[in-house]
Amino acid sequence: MNLYKKACLLVISGIVLSGSLSALHTEEVHGAVVSKQSTYKITYKLPSKQKLAQILPTFSIGMSNITIANPLPVSLSEKNAYGPGDFYGSLADGSQAAHEMFYSSKAGFLVKVYQYIGILSPIYPAGTSEAEINRTIKVTDPISNEYKAAQNIRFTAMMQALIQAGYVTSEDITDANKLESCSKEFIATVLYRMFKEVRPYQGTVAPTDSKNEAVRWAVEIGLPGFTLDKSGNVHPEQMMDGTAINTIFNFTTLFLPGKKTATGWEYYQMSDVRSLTTPFLLINGKPYNEVLLNNPALESNPKIRQQITKTKTAATSALLKTITEIRQDVRNPRLTNRKK
Repeated sequence: MNLYKKACLLVISGIVLSGSLSALHTEEVHGAVVSKQSTYKITYKLPSKQKLAQILPTFSIGMSNITIANPLPVSLSEKNAYGPGDFYGSLADGSQAAHEMFYSSKAGFLVKVYQYIGILSPIYPAGTSEAEINRTIKVTDPISNEYKAAQNIRFTAMMQALIQAGYVTSEDITDANKLESCSKEFIATVLYRMFKEVRPYQGTVAPTDSKNEAVRWAVEIGLPGFTLDKSGNVHPEQMMDGTAINTIFNFTTLFLPGKKTATGWEYYQMSDVRSLTTPFLLINGKPYNEVLLNNPALESNPKIRQQITKTKTAATSALLKTITEIRQDVRNPRLTNRKK
């Protein structure tokens, strides 16, 4: 079962949002696209804040499906938007197994960190022409040694930018081609270096199997994958795959001051998250997508479409309010995990 379907199931499992959002927003449409007169209630129902904080990062969060009022400057984000996909082929062989290894490796994670920050320029050794490196990468066959050498030079230059920023050390990765696995502790360590000034560890959790402050910080803020088990363990040695890593960066985008600027970090100001509301929509109490799958003609009815739009607008407002509340919760100690 994919994450999207899981989210839909969680929404209809009786979870009720506390406070003013516990009431359902309801719109009725009469005489919809069936042979006899029918009534359709278009509603939404948000989970609790705790569940929503777990669900939302599993969605596809990107500038293409949410509106950000304060995005990164296009000139910087386009220039420095090298993602793991730019290096896969040159730092690994072409097999699917190597693909998965790269996206789950330290190299893949650190390239993702570089891409996520978006405003750092690669730092090349003296005498190296960035323009020539980029030209080589652009015109050379990706399977050639020349291409691979150029990508390795660019990777090293990107890592040097992260080292200069204080987020990575030279010991963190010695050779991208080794594709070393990426553990929870490694991920927490890098992210803690990035965010500890805007959200320091507050000492409210103490996993029994880790005294590492970065790991404890990750548990404290509710970072995906860092939930304590029944014995109070977080298992910092466990490896995380590419999907889990993407979920972590979605979390930092949504709930931490995740936008890097010249003066520090600030929250992304989300002005429209309409596309994230679909899993929370219900038609006559049933999941929106399930109903449309069985009766696709509903969506072509103008009245149905109008009421879906109205309900999504109401759900968007409620979701933005809840995201703001979750951000405040993340900044505060997690009382449910407070040390005794």
